[in-house]
Amino acid sequence: MTDSDKHINITELTHVIVICVLGIIAYHNTLGAPFTFDGFSSIVENKYVKDLNCFFNLHMISHGDYGLRSRYVGYFTFALNYWFSGLNVMSYHIVNILIHITNALLLYRMIHLITKAPFFSDFTDHKSIGTLAFFASAFFVVHPIQTQAVTYIVQRFESLSTTFYLVSIIYYIKLRTNLTGRCVFCFIVSLVSSILAMKTKEIAFTIPIIIVLFEYLFITVKSKKRLFILLPIILLILLIPLTLVNGDIMRIIHSYGNAKTVKMSHYNYVITQFPVMLTYFKLLFIPTNLNLDYDYPIYKSFFQFKVLAGFITVASIITIALYLIYLSRKMVGTEKYYLRLFSFGMLWFFITLSVESGLVPLDDVIFEHRLYLPSIGFFIALFSILEAFAINKQIRIFFSEKRKEAALAILIILLCIATVERNKVWQSDVTLWEDTVKKSPDKWRCRYILSKAYTSAGRYDTAVVELEKAVRLSPNSFRSYSNHGNIYLKPL
Repeated sequence: MTDSDKHINITELTHVIVICVLGIIAYHNTLGAPFTFDGFSSIVENKYVKDLNCFFNLHMISHGDYGLRSRYVGYFTFALNYWFSGLNVMSYHIVNILIHITNALLLYRMIHLITKAPFFSDFTDHKSIGTLAFFASAFFVVHPIQTQAVTYIVQRFESLSTTFYLVSIIYYIKLRTNLTGRCVFCFIVSLVSSILAMKTKEIAFTIPIIIVLFEYLFITVKSKKRLFILLPIILLILLIPLTLVNGDIMRIIHSYGNAKTVKMSHYNYVITQFPVMLTYFKLLFIPTNLNLDYDYPIYKSFFQFKVLAGFITVASIITIALYLIYLSRKMVGTEKYYLRLFSFGMLWFFITLSVESGLVPLDDVIFEHRLYLPSIGFFIALFSILEAFAINKQIRIFFSEKRKEAALAILIILLCIATVERNKVWQSDVTLWEDTVKKSPDKWRCRYILSKAYTSAGRYDTAVVELEKAVRLSPNSFRSYSNHGNIYLKPL
């Protein structure tokens, strides 16, 4: 091993340690955060989670509850948590934090591996790639937008599916770059990980698409075995639709607790996603006013200003990404590698977001945890374009490498502090839903759940006040009246 190799190994080990420490610091104050929202129906009140034997019963797996069949792996981990520690929330949070840190490390590894692909055969700026991989992973692990996917216990579906998603991509890259010489092993791990991801959450539907994208962008050496390798992975795209064809599809496209006061067509849902995209980008760049349950307007016409603005923004970014792919074919120099990585990252963002922002009409048009997997592409793109600018000689005169890294380090610290502060809101159901009602005061569901939180805390007078507001917002909701009556039955 050369001195250069030793230096790289020490640097990578340092990066790994720092990423782990950042993850622990960012989420150290979440261990006591309670179950909330659909955590009750999915975990606390779920009979399958409380009976580990269900997960070894073939009849239950094939004919049982939709969640058990479609999200088997995620529910199985909850069942293991329950088997070890009952409903002690600390164990659930520890697992969630470990999953999140693991995902950051997998992202770090994936970026390094991508540069082993044939497209990077003449690439020599490996120190810069190490910096890119570190900052992308560090921002991912501390960014406040991830709190909903990590601190919100039931959203383990999102983070765990992302774990298997990344493992599948990583081992496919190893397979195609022949880094280990164990091609069959890499192929099997990639295939099995894809299945595990899809059986954790439906967002993994896009794995075959991302793999084809990687193949097109970075595997420039054409071979006859390409289709033979890709075909089994492409066929996996049928797995989730086949799970849904038995008539239970409505179970997944209707979220828990919705008052059903807002009904929209698939068209309304799709065009509303364009303003939602603008909100997502705003949250990634400026993560303020985070909200568990947005009261987001439903747009009815494509020609409304925010819809058009969102559409133009999305179309422009995708067009730029595609143009940079074309441009990178003709370029000579280091810039072309970073521009190609930028395109890969932005296309990853839109492809992975498409499942919940267009393909399937959901009752809730926006949730922050939906950014968890797409944000990986965003951070790859962001730091790729920063590196592309950084190698420009004129820019380096005004903004040296040390200054850039110092500025990014300060941003990481600020984001970490913001994440710790956001996690304080999750310390109890009351604080969480008070914060949510403050930001979504006219949403029935927020008022109703806050009233339940007050009831559980024994604050019956304030619970009644919230229920009265909930009734005014949704007069036809029987739950508000039922809970109102239950409060008066409570002993004084």
